[in-house]
Amino acid sequence: MVTDCGTVLAQNALAKALVGDALARPPRERNLTRRFFLDPAARALFPPEDLPAHARNHVVTLRAVAAARPDDPEPAARVAELRSSSEEFARLWDAHEVPLRRQTRKRFVHPVVGLLELDCEVLLSHANHHHLILHTARPGTESHDRLQLLRVVGLQDMTPRPTNHQH
Repeated sequence: MVTDCGTVLAQNALAKALVGDALARPPRERNLTRRFFLDPAARALFPPEDLPAHARNHVVTLRAVAAARPDDPEPAARVAELRSSSEEFARLWDAHEVPLRRQTRKRFVHPVVGLLELDCEVLLSHANHHHLILHTARPGTESHDRLQLLRVVGLQDMTPRPTNHQH
């Protein structure tokens, strides 16, 4: 679950395994839009050819929130920070795109299970300004099998460890 401004409020175990534990980060680093534009590790979660579409989606989503809540300092502060810190964000913001899609397909690159093609649906709670983001894999697909593997692997550290060979 995230706020309409993109700040992660809660994640299930599979979400943590897929994109990392956002709640383990400092509060400022829990914002998906901020991380996408300012943290190269966040962008590494997606295939390079998908990055422009993700960037546009982040900008149009934030634009919609800022327009819906013009007196709220949170979206305004996020826009100001990103316009001054990210040339890409500033360029996209100045383009004034406004389409907003709530259902799409996303591709993630996971270091253990590989490429996952997932359907993404965003459920809105306008009263609370929260979004519930659902990622699912179509049954019978390779992504479905990989997502099941990720459910088993979870957050295990798969980094090879040096062995101590003493004779």
